[in-house]
Amino acid sequence: MKRRSPDKDRWQQGRRLLPSTREPNKIVFGPRLQRALEAAGLRLKDKEPMYSVPSRHPSPASRPASGLPCSLLLLSLLLLELFEGGCRGGHKPQAPATGHKPQAPATGPRHPRVGAWGLSVLTLLDEAQRPRPTSRLPSLPDDEAWKILPAAGKDAGKLLPAWAKALARPLPATTAAMLRLDYLHRAASPLDPKLRGKMRWVAARANRCAYGEACALADLRRAGAKEEELKVLTGDASRWPASERDALTFARKLTRLAHLVGDDEMAALVKRYGEKQVVGMVLLLAYANFQDRLLLTLGVEVEPGGPRPPLDVRPLPGTQSPVPSRKLPPPVKTPLEDLKDPEWAEFDFPALQGLVDRQRERPGRIRVPSWDEVRRHLPPGPPRKPLKIRWSLVCMGYQPELASAWSACTSNFGREARQDRVFEESLFWVVTRSLQCFY
Repeated sequence: MKRRSPDKDRWQQGRRLLPSTREPNKIVFGPRLQRALEAAGLRLKDKEPMYSVPSRHPSPASRPASGLPCSLLLLSLLLLELFEGGCRGGHKPQAPATGHKPQAPATGPRHPRVGAWGLSVLTLLDEAQRPRPTSRLPSLPDDEAWKILPAAGKDAGKLLPAWAKALARPLPATTAAMLRLDYLHRAASPLDPKLRGKMRWVAARANRCAYGEACALADLRRAGAKEEELKVLTGDASRWPASERDALTFARKLTRLAHLVGDDEMAALVKRYGEKQVVGMVLLLAYANFQDRLLLTLGVEVEPGGPRPPLDVRPLPGTQSPVPSRKLPPPVKTPLEDLKDPEWAEFDFPALQGLVDRQRERPGRIRVPSWDEVRRHLPPGPPRKPLKIRWSLVCMGYQPELASAWSACTSNFGREARQDRVFEESLFWVVTRSLQCFY
């Protein structure tokens, strides 16, 4: 199946961050890049010489004024070299020609120094572009939110996180289930407390979610992490401890480019941590990416005094909390030509079936437990029908408590949101298509 090159996407994203070239032989720094430069302490100075740019590479050999101050010349060159060299290994991504397979990236950077400087520049750009949260939903006071939430436990009545107070009215049962899931991943996961906190921070960092980062750092401090340890985590990734580097690198890659995680990487993780722990890592990162997108969309800000600790509460089963009435929009008739996907149009059904068959023949990265094995580890509850879906068997077989808590969130959301089924499945398609997920 033909795929868009992720390197190509990264290349185009990087080019958009570069100085624009709207005028011939001139480079004009846009507002986002200017903010990044100011964050680095670099500002325009009237007396600095200006240089023209006869090609994409600025050269001091040309003297006419171009809008590029001397102090920014090297920075612009490094940015251009970084993206021309590619973000991984010094290979410039090329758009695959029709009928040709994309070439594998070259190994080893062309310019090691440029790569190091370029990564620093990317960090500045990320900081400058980090979304500034502005709450988009009304938030209830804590006492009013607790009156609505169908949850109980030793932490019931304590201060709620901002996202829970925003979701309590429209989705009370879903919010109660999410509080439980949040507690399990942050305080009761089978993963090592420091490792799970660091993986959660890496995912939030990759998603540019300040709230997620703050929560992860607060959890790490509660787990006993020293400030020097946190400084290493939040600094240059090359300084991450060797004992944790594989797991943290996996967290970043699964967040940014999940479809490129390879068999060898997974095999190394399973060998080091075991299947049970690796499934726990995947579920943690799935939750982290879900939560970060929710937080960014809602515009949730970190609470005054720092993020709230996880709350040990459980949703009350069988409780029907009132939810606002849902008014579905009228159906829209979309012309078939608007639904065409050029890449999918290249395949007929037999070709797609062949690709699916080839996928089925691939050996799995995690052993799939039998239903009998899964049933023995399920939490107490009414009898369940045998599961046949493999990913469900894997999640419930290795991490039944985490998987059951996630299922409680999705089932409550389906009941409370009452979304149009076609619309819901269309959203599922858009997400999986964007992630290049074959499933």
